[in-house]
Amino acid sequence: MKRSLKEQISLSSSAAAWLTLRLHAVVPEKRTPRAALLLHGATLSGFIFDLPVSGASFQERLAATGFASYALDARGYGGSTRPQPGEAGCAADQPFGRAAEVVDDLADAVRYLREERGHSEVALIGFSWGSVCAGLYASWFADELDRLILCAPIHAWRNDRWLHGLRDPVDRMRLNRTFGAYRWTTAEGLRARWDSDMPRSVGPAWREPAVLDAVLANALAGDPQSSTRSPPAFRAPNGSFADLFEAFSGRAVFDASRIRAPTLLLRGAADTTASDDDARGLMKQLGSSDKRYRVIAAGGHFQCLERSMPRMFDACAEFLVR
Repeated sequence: MKRSLKEQISLSSSAAAWLTLRLHAVVPEKRTPRAALLLHGATLSGFIFDLPVSGASFQERLAATGFASYALDARGYGGSTRPQPGEAGCAADQPFGRAAEVVDDLADAVRYLREERGHSEVALIGFSWGSVCAGLYASWFADELDRLILCAPIHAWRNDRWLHGLRDPVDRMRLNRTFGAYRWTTAEGLRARWDSDMPRSVGPAWREPAVLDAVLANALAGDPQSSTRSPPAFRAPNGSFADLFEAFSGRAVFDASRIRAPTLLLRGAADTTASDDDARGLMKQLGSSDKRYRVIAAGGHFQCLERSMPRMFDACAEFLVR
């Protein structure tokens, strides 16, 4: 691959004085007008897009294709501000970091890429819960994006498998009982979640052991409070789960009919979280004008971290450069 430059960027929020956002940039040596902004899912932050494993960096691949890429840590994730429950912007008994709030983070990032970095073309790529946030942004700011890619897209389709796990905390939220701002995930819990979305017949064969090790290590290292737990664990805002409860109950968080940017929906064939029914329903809402849906074989919900990631990337690149 061509050589790329990397940079950690701290971006002050225009919506909240207490909030600083982290952008991880991987850009080609030669200046480019084209930028891709990536947003992670509900549990892992933006580090997943530039893993220190040969061939596993989505951002390195984007740079080699001629795109400056920026991975955003939404509020409460990774290197962005993580307020303590009860502090400004973070109620102690409510889910923190809903999609409607993260849209402000995306707006700041897109504005920065256009005004400060000089990128005249900006594509937004959202993964899993990040697709909910990206879809909401694209519906509110319809003229700000040149391309939109929703990977493992989640919109509005009943998913009883997920509702079983999400119902209790969200119901407690609605009954105004205690519901924390964050949740904790251990390395073993993350491994089990990933395993659950791969067919039993293949088990962990769909991922490189070095990638799993890098994901687990970086997830724990990225939270300064991880060592306070036994076993060590890392935090993620619960706002994502509140959004997912709505989507998995069949209630859309965003109005897809308002999205005007050319859009690609991309999912792994074995993905049980982002279902084919949901993707097809979303396609109907998007309309037929410059909208596409692709399914990649031999991939689950974590496809951007699996052995089939290069095929997933190729589909993204083909859509971005056309």
